[in-house]
Amino acid sequence: MRILPIYKPIVTIYYMILFFSDLFSILNGYFKKCMSLISSYFFPIPMAPIVKVDPVIQYIENKKVRFLSFLENPTRNENIPSLFYSKKPFLEEIQEVENEIEPVWKRRILFETTPRGNVLMLYDPFRFGFCYYTDTSSIPYAILNSVAMKYVMTYKCCDLFMDNEIPFESPLISIYKEEGRDKKKEGKETETEKEKKLRELLKDGPFIKRKKAIIEDKKESLVSSLVENKKENPAEFHRNKFLYLGKFHNYSFLKKENIKKPLFNKETDFVGQFKGVFNYKDYKKMYLNQ
Repeated sequence: MRILPIYKPIVTIYYMILFFSDLFSILNGYFKKCMSLISSYFFPIPMAPIVKVDPVIQYIENKKVRFLSFLENPTRNENIPSLFYSKKPFLEEIQEVENEIEPVWKRRILFETTPRGNVLMLYDPFRFGFCYYTDTSSIPYAILNSVAMKYVMTYKCCDLFMDNEIPFESPLISIYKEEGRDKKKEGKETETEKEKKLRELLKDGPFIKRKKAIIEDKKESLVSSLVENKKENPAEFHRNKFLYLGKFHNYSFLKKENIKKPLFNKETDFVGQFKGVFNYKDYKKMYLNQ
């Protein structure tokens, strides 16, 4: 299609406008980039510091929040039998070799993935503590405490969690509190009043003190001050008991039943009665004991 000579200048003007508009948009983009670089160099905007959250702290806090909210559940202790809340009958029952309590709790296991490794945990009512298996060398108490929180929430036995540093105090703490915790260790001899007086006189006497003696005196004064501070502010927190039982390969998922073999076989003939376990040695023992 041919363009008439009258419209040629109009078409050229149109294409020139398009060309200059594209050129202007390109130059405007470059100008904005240059201005942003210059402003960021001479007038830098302060960036907010990136706070790195420790995965261990985050794991512990999440478990703590969930545990405290779970305490409002009315069925939080439905799997704890009433025998646990009476000390003497419970101890009499648990000390028997074939009791009904231990096998139930040995079947209640929890496998948990923590920031420090995998943990397999179960509760031992005989030892009043949580037993755990792990392949890692050491796991801190705070992580084990968090795993115990998940354990008691899973099996609905919150009163077995006996750490009163968290705003929850189990009634089992006062029942099964270990006696003699506040007693002094055996084998330490206490100083008499005369020995103390002699020691004070020797310190104030006209003797040259060696450098080691001065350092020892300073250490003793520091230790005594720390002991006095502990006496003024005693920490009466009760802690959970955690027992390390080894690595995962030490735990057997298959439990073997102890089948007692009968002394005599149930056969009618005389020879069949003495098959199996009963041999001449057992017969001789039975004959001598008569």
